[in-house]
Amino acid sequence: AAMLPERPRPRASEVHVQIQGLAAAEARAEARAEVIGYQMLRNMHNTMAKGVAGAEDVAQAALHTADEVAKAVHAAMLPRDRVYKAKGSVGSLEEAVIVFGGGGGGGRL
Repeated sequence: AAMLPERPRPRASEVHVQIQGLAAAEARAEARAEVIGYQMLRNMHNTMAKGVAGAEDVAQAALHTADEVAKAVHAAMLPRDRVYKAKGSVGSLEEAVIVFGGGGGGGRL
């Protein structure tokens, strides 16, 4: 059987260059992963910030609506001598809030 020519062993300097190349590739991959990770975090932060802003808008709208309801109830209470036939007579804003279901939200306007 013919002997296969022995593969020449790489010199120590060649091995060193290969190791350096691998280390550089690894460092590049790590840097890229860090960039991708940073971008993901930034995107998450932006999305959350938008969500918070959206929630703030909803809260503002709810407060505005509650304010409008309070004004309407208050305006209805201004003629104090009128008798309201909701669940009985109402003589003050506090009573109006109770009668019209303020707090628990049980009543209906």
